[in-house]
Amino acid sequence: MLIANPDENKQDPPVAATVTIGKTTYGPYSIAPGASVTPTFPGAMGGPVQVAASGSVIASQRVLYNSYFNEVTGTEPPVA
Repeated sequence: MLIANPDENKQDPPVAATVTIGKTTYGPYSIAPGASVTPTFPGAMGGPVQVAASGSVIASQRVLYNSYFNEVTGTEPPVA
């Protein structure tokens, strides 16, 4: 997985992000403006996969299963 903070204003605080896979939550990860993190979850299976953050982030999920590689970009949550 890749989670990036696209904010280029270097005076803003870092964004705190968590990743939930099924019922297990990982993090929080502190992501500075303009930086990214690439947490891995070996052996984690199931879902759904959800990324929650204290600010705007860009997320991409990479999956390797039985020698098959797939990458899925994140989607915007529905507006309530």
